[in-house]
Amino acid sequence: TAENLKNTLEYLEIMFRKNYEGDSLEFTQFSDSIVISFPVNYPGGAYYIITQASFAIHALFTNNFICKGVISVGKLYHKGDLLFGPEFLNVMKLEAMEDLPRVIFDEKILEIAKLCPGEWNIGYPDFELKIINNHIHKIESSKLYEVAWYKDYETLVGKSNDHYLSIKR
Repeated sequence: TAENLKNTLEYLEIMFRKNYEGDSLEFTQFSDSIVISFPVNYPGGAYYIITQASFAIHALFTNNFICKGVISVGKLYHKGDLLFGPEFLNVMKLEAMEDLPRVIFDEKILEIAKLCPGEWNIGYPDFELKIINNHIHKIESSKLYEVAWYKDYETLVGKSNDHYLSIKR
């Protein structure tokens, strides 16, 4: 229902804003879309955006919604409700072309993760990638990955339930 979608989107906004209050996170929701951004050099930004996408997918799934999206990097201005730039248009095109309910990204996001690891992994960029690999799956015959929210589900949200297990199989 529309009310269920509204409540789910409000929950996601609270979740993102609470976890990154005072940080460089920008969050904008319009229609049935959510745009979340960090500066490209934000320490651990790639990790945060991938794991938070996992949480968002789970929250939507739990409330009977599926989603598709794109994680990307490029020229974008995002401050409050003001959002524009060539990368925004590129992401909108890529998302429209995606047939499956999944969040995809190019391998260049992993290169950024190595260059800008989280504070806990400075000097250990391979460990940053190891952690990220718990949340992603390489799409065969491409340079693309998907956010695999189902891969490390129990670590992210706790013990799984029968509904989840039946979908995962």
